[in-house]
Amino acid sequence: MSDQTHRCNSYCDSNSNSDPTNHTSGRSHTHPAPARLMGHHYPARRSRDAGMTLPELLISVTMMGLLTAVIAGAIIVTLRQGQSTEGRLNLSRSEQSIGMWLPNDLASADDYTKNPGASPCGAPVCDGIDLSDGSNVLMLTWSVANGTAEGVTTQLTNVSYHFSPSEDGSHFVLRRVECVDTGGGWSCSSHTLLGEFPGPPAGIDWIPGVIHGNQCVQAGGVMQCTEPSWVIEVSIPLRADATSDGEENYATGDQVKDANRVIVTIDGGGDGGDSSGGTTKISITAGGTNRELIDASSLLGAPSFIEARSRCGGPLTLVVDTSGSINSAGASGTVTSAVRGFAETLVGTPVQLQIVEFDNEADTLGGGSAWHRYFDLLDIDGDVRELLTDYNMNGSADGGHINRLTYGGWTNWDDALFRTFYNENGTIADDYPETVVFFTDGAPTADREMGSSYKSGGDLAGQPSYPRPPYEADPVGPYVQAAFNRANYISTQNRGNVRLVGVGVGGINDELDWVTNPGTGYVNQWQRGYRRYQYSGTTTVYEKASTLSTNLDFEEYRNGSFYYDITPREYFQRNTSSHTSQSRGSDDVRIGNDNNWRRGTNNSSWWDVSFSDVVANLNLGSTIGTSGSWFRVDAWTTATKAEFDAAPQAQKNAGLWRSTSTTETRWVTEQEYLANNNPSANPPNSDGWVDAGEQAVSKDADAMYWKDVSSVPSGTNVNSSNDGYRRIQTTPATPPPGGYDGYTPKQTVKKTGGAILANLIAGDDLGIPWVTNPDNAEIANMYVLPKNGFNQLQGALKAVALGECGGTLTIRTQLESGAPVRDPFTYQNGAAWNAAGAPLTIEPSVINTNLQYPTGTFDFAIPGGTTVDVLISPQNYSELGDYTPVGWSCRAGIRELSQGSDYVVAPVLDDQNQPTGWSSIRVTISANEAVACTQTVRPS
Repeated sequence: MSDQTHRCNSYCDSNSNSDPTNHTSGRSHTHPAPARLMGHHYPARRSRDAGMTLPELLISVTMMGLLTAVIAGAIIVTLRQGQSTEGRLNLSRSEQSIGMWLPNDLASADDYTKNPGASPCGAPVCDGIDLSDGSNVLMLTWSVANGTAEGVTTQLTNVSYHFSPSEDGSHFVLRRVECVDTGGGWSCSSHTLLGEFPGPPAGIDWIPGVIHGNQCVQAGGVMQCTEPSWVIEVSIPLRADATSDGEENYATGDQVKDANRVIVTIDGGGDGGDSSGGTTKISITAGGTNRELIDASSLLGAPSFIEARSRCGGPLTLVVDTSGSINSAGASGTVTSAVRGFAETLVGTPVQLQIVEFDNEADTLGGGSAWHRYFDLLDIDGDVRELLTDYNMNGSADGGHINRLTYGGWTNWDDALFRTFYNENGTIADDYPETVVFFTDGAPTADREMGSSYKSGGDLAGQPSYPRPPYEADPVGPYVQAAFNRANYISTQNRGNVRLVGVGVGGINDELDWVTNPGTGYVNQWQRGYRRYQYSGTTTVYEKASTLSTNLDFEEYRNGSFYYDITPREYFQRNTSSHTSQSRGSDDVRIGNDNNWRRGTNNSSWWDVSFSDVVANLNLGSTIGTSGSWFRVDAWTTATKAEFDAAPQAQKNAGLWRSTSTTETRWVTEQEYLANNNPSANPPNSDGWVDAGEQAVSKDADAMYWKDVSSVPSGTNVNSSNDGYRRIQTTPATPPPGGYDGYTPKQTVKKTGGAILANLIAGDDLGIPWVTNPDNAEIANMYVLPKNGFNQLQGALKAVALGECGGTLTIRTQLESGAPVRDPFTYQNGAAWNAAGAPLTIEPSVINTNLQYPTGTFDFAIPGGTTVDVLISPQNYSELGDYTPVGWSCRAGIRELSQGSDYVVAPVLDDQNQPTGWSSIRVTISANEAVACTQTVRPS
């Protein structure tokens, strides 16, 4: 046998002959040569019982023990790492799946709810998608106005992140369910984001929320339905500057539309923290934000920086009242200065400003032949100069377009808002404003419906017409309700998609007549009275005594005398002996003969003698109404035959009831005639019911029915009731040819012009009034100044501007020519200090500038009246080898800031603490300023 190979194993060697090919299996095997120890070749001695030599047995036992321990340890490590690896993969997959959808949904949201019972369509089943066995995790809601040929339609969208058991019940899944309604009902779709979540842990029962709806939340806010917090939990949207997910950091109001974040807690299933694939939190930034995906292999959870677009920026329209009342108040110069101050405050920010002036009709300032004109307030040497200093750019200091505001005419809110939100043909504006500031000094007195002198452009499809009258046909007073109604229609169509801010002064404080009902148009219709049917026959009338009188004097014995009169009722109640004598009885009452018929008297007081009192005392024995009687009937009331028949005979005998029969002929209605006439009577009319033929009446009271006539004979006094004619008024919804004959009176309540403006801005009488301590300009939408407060207008408009951009820093990157730089530049707010110089804890954020977005803006939370210093540094300088920095410049509005005092520049160092050639900037930001800094570079 070769020293290198052998063709048998120990079993073969001890149980076969010497033929090496004689194997039970019939197959040939090749094995390594025996081991050589210490340079010698020892032949193997084998035990015929064990099939192994003794040294081999000892070595095998020892090695097996070692290998078993090693393998067991390896298995444990592998299992543990496998669990962690799977957990990390779960976290990465979860983060990317949620991050793909949630930021965009959050950026769109106007409202949100975490109620487990919320459904995106308001029902347990949405367009065939059964949600009844699950719970809402977070539902986001928004609306969008879309222009169509028929007008403006509103599309409502609800997106629910929905947690529910899988179809087979083996695990749980997270779905994104989106429902959209454009007016024709809900259209819904579902997309599974994450699957194979575990069920509730021990001690938690699964109670689905959607099937219970609002009943999930009990009194005191106690949640009765199950929230899936053991696997995934989504916070309520937070403010952009929030550093934790506490209630004090929830986004509210307009902050929902600003940059904000949600904290998502996910359990990957690992056995440790986030680095082991266990529970981790990720921070998703949205609401006007750009977000980059985190690397799938990252175990850090939340990104280091957030990138957010500021609330400051975008198209803004300032609507300016230039009506004649401002001239009359001597305030035209003050208003122009206030408009100028508003624009100057925003210079250097990424705001595109449009100014719409209105009086009889609206116009766009500086628009020329263009319907809209937005000025780029970053374009210092172009648009800003044209707006503020030199409107035709010919080098003259003429005050710019703002100096060309002219005043005079009526107040047309309707045309002002049409010009703001729509194109000339009535479609939605191509450059749709994000914010509209609406200034006026009084309520509307004109509108586009009043004719071509009060509008330009076409009409808005779907806007209702308001008939004049009942609404005023011309501007005849301080307020025209139809003008408000038309303007409010436009506001209502757009209010959900734009921030509306109202500013009022002067006549806006007057108390005006708000029309709750303008009156209804009526048409006069003339009618002639007729009668036709009669009844002739005997009629029995049944009557009951209603008023009775007495000739007796009822007295009480008091203080030794009977000179005290009492009422008949008192006598009847106290007369225990039923005596009729005038002597004193044991009950101390008696009856005296007064000899005067009356209903009772106590010298100056009159008393009633009631029917029931007389009935109860018929035992006095006197017949009513006969000679010597004590009572008589002075008046009767009609009774029915059934009442008469049911009355006791004693009462009838006493004369308290009577019946009389008379023969009469009376006119009756057609209904009464038809109900009683016997057509078979022979001879005809023998039953007393007669068709006498139609006869016109000369007195209105004789008419049994009325018929329309086209006119009234000349000389007829239609205002008299003795002419047989009458006038009635009908109120057809559509006026007849020639129009209505008149209108019913309008109904009004008193409202101030400020309340009317608030209804335009916010849809109610108040809105959110502006207050200065603490200043709420970021959320306020109503600035109502005193009647003589024109001198406060500039401060109010500046507060509105600062509510948009106050406490912001805009960063711009440009070439020396002023053109934006094509390549992206990244900047970070690395540190901040308060007014006392103490460091502030901030969440670092980044902005990018490039050719498409030449600026980025940082927002800062600044307590009123104070400042913060911020450090801004370029981040991607290693990628900017094609550029050389030239320097920084800053401004606050139109004011140029000074390097060294308002801001300082410092070199940016690399990892080896060496200058990179680039510079950071430390600048002071005030809540009362919008600061803009520009880094100028040149191509290398």
